[in-house]
Amino acid sequence: MNSSQAKSVRMTWFILFAALTFSVVIYGLLCFIMEQDPKPRTINPATVAQMRPFFIAAAVGVLLVSVAWMRFRVDSKIGGEGRAVMLTPKQFQADSIVALALSEACSVFGLTLFFLGAPLKEFALFALGTLVVNFAFILPRGLQFWATHDRRGRI
Repeated sequence: MNSSQAKSVRMTWFILFAALTFSVVIYGLLCFIMEQDPKPRTINPATVAQMRPFFIAAAVGVLLVSVAWMRFRVDSKIGGEGRAVMLTPKQFQADSIVALALSEACSVFGLTLFFLGAPLKEFALFALGTLVVNFAFILPRGLQFWATHDRRGRI
């Protein structure tokens, strides 16, 4: 892969990261707007109470799988600390998109629970989980990969 193709993949990766992270903000905005509607939502508290444990378990599960995916599929292959880069930019992009999609699922579970009748504050916890994984686990690996990839290209 030549330098301009790698730059294109890098730009695409950052755009995808930003879009999937910003979508969580859009979900929150949607929930906020719905909460401001003067007509109260019709909710069934029994349904919310029944579904809440499932959605919480699923959300925690997808966040753990997202982090594990990055740890086992990407961490040892992105260079740094004397290790060689063993992923192409396209492989890194594909693996990190899987991790981003998994973390995004957490906020989708929260959004679904909100639509069932949970309060906005509860959705915010799901959204926070997604944002923590994106910024604490996925973005640092992306920055490390692209920095190492750029250094390797100059050597």
